[in-house]
Amino acid sequence: MRRTLLSSALIAIALAAGSTAETSAQESYSYTVTRTQTRTLRIDWRPEQKTHQRYTVAVNPPRLLSSGLRFDFEREMPRPGHWIGTSLSVYFAPALGGSNSGLYNDRWSLLSSFDSYHRMWGVGTSATYKYIFSRRGWYFATGLMFDFFRVGVATDAFVPYREDGMTYYEYGRALETESYFKPTARFVMGKHMAVSRRCFFDLYGGMGLSYSIYRDGDRHYGYGYDYDPHFDDMGGFAYRGLTLVGGFRFGVLLWKDLQ
Repeated sequence: MRRTLLSSALIAIALAAGSTAETSAQESYSYTVTRTQTRTLRIDWRPEQKTHQRYTVAVNPPRLLSSGLRFDFEREMPRPGHWIGTSLSVYFAPALGGSNSGLYNDRWSLLSSFDSYHRMWGVGTSATYKYIFSRRGWYFATGLMFDFFRVGVATDAFVPYREDGMTYYEYGRALETESYFKPTARFVMGKHMAVSRRCFFDLYGGMGLSYSIYRDGDRHYGYGYDYDPHFDDMGGFAYRGLTLVGGFRFGVLLWKDLQ
């Protein structure tokens, strides 16, 4: 599943790059270091004047480690160096071995704060402002991320069943499914590193503040001797507090001439 998602993401970025293959769309940017030396940049992230409307499309591979994938979309504002962006995240972690293989909590990741769960799906988006203060791609960015998760956990419970028109209960395994809405405010610093005139690699890190929202009493707990709230450590579905933010992206720069 993860290989399929990654392959689809790389194909989407390749198609985006191919759709802007006009050779006259953009010249290489250059800037003068001294009066006698001029260096040429593959991508000038902060030109003196805006001659092209530029966009980026990027994929975030680290999300695959948490059974997810995120696409980022950014647009340069009228002032060079100022960008706004949004994203689309999808998460899908089905029950291992299929839904009929038994109720076992055999999945975990950073998104669950390494607590085990049975299955999960989710979606997310974001709103981001980015200021690039260097021609070579140094920047800081701030914004909000919004993620929704639907998580199922196998637990010990009294399970109802019907026999001869009567309802009985027996102690066994049941699936408890709860929802978590998790907004996160983020502040990061990073650097775009141009691989070519169209492709770049982005490395970033910073801090965030998460506050998971869920209905009172609708929380996952352990069972047996581990009857404690689940998923509320750093990074988890139910986490509330400061969190570390970091990762990398691969992207494509797109543009059109304003003239």
